[in-house]
Amino acid sequence: MAIENHPSPPLPSFDPSGIEGLAELDRTTPGLLARVTGRFLEGSPALIATVAAASRESLQDAERAAHTLKSTSGRLGAPRLAALCAQAEAAAREGDPDRTRELAEAMRREFEQLGPVFVTHLRRITESRRG
Repeated sequence: MAIENHPSPPLPSFDPSGIEGLAELDRTTPGLLARVTGRFLEGSPALIATVAAASRESLQDAERAAHTLKSTSGRLGAPRLAALCAQAEAAAREGDPDRTRELAEAMRREFEQLGPVFVTHLRRITESRRG
């Protein structure tokens, strides 16, 4: 009997459980949600730019930036971005600046698509607390 090879389902761009978990922590640590999400939204483009600038001489910087964004993306509920960051981190570690830069472009596109969804969900959480 042959074993069928089924591709894995694609990762979602956004999983609200990450940001909702952070919102729960924010109840005991006021300002945490705004601080962490603000850093993510404001700092991610610079981290992606560092990955995009990968050269033989700067692969360690690209690897570090991809690792940082991978961790934050994963915690905040952006699994597709986290997976792209993991791939870029691995490519940089393996010494492949071309692949690293290619993945940075995919990271940039994913972040651009994710941003509005992320902000909308963040606003809903904030508004539900006021109401």
